[in-house]
Amino acid sequence: DINKGWGYLPEIPISTQNTSEVIDTLINCYENLRDDDIDILKEAIDAWLIDITSESNTKCIDQIWTMITLSNIRNHIQLFDSVVIKDIDNKIVDCLGNFFMTQNEDGGWGDAKGDVSSVTRTSLVLIAMNKIIFEPTDYQRNAIEKAINWLLKMQNQDGGWGNINK
Repeated sequence: DINKGWGYLPEIPISTQNTSEVIDTLINCYENLRDDDIDILKEAIDAWLIDITSESNTKCIDQIWTMITLSNIRNHIQLFDSVVIKDIDNKIVDCLGNFFMTQNEDGGWGDAKGDVSSVTRTSLVLIAMNKIIFEPTDYQRNAIEKAINWLLKMQNQDGGWGNINK
């Protein structure tokens, strides 16, 4: 309640990923929320997705979930009188910028810049980008194509994908 966020378990500190997942879920269940629940949701959006400091939101998975959730908020903006579209759009731009700055040379993404590329992280980054980028610039298109090509190269002989290249 003090920090307006959620953790994985009650005894584990709150995190951007967990808070984003809960906010995203509550937005999808909005019609079932009471007025008090909606107030909690709005406070969490303001505290965790719009005003969060960049130092606490540097892991790729945090950026992914922030982007997915912001996209969902953006698609339901009529539900949130107190949420400013400009703030959401600025945060989306920040997340996109971080994605492009942290893409590995091989085309994939790890948990942080320079970490081993992960099929899961790369796939989720592309999902998040797809929710926001409708008309990519040449730079964005090249980064997306590079990621897709890396994913295709990572396919195993049996047709499936593991998480990292061993």
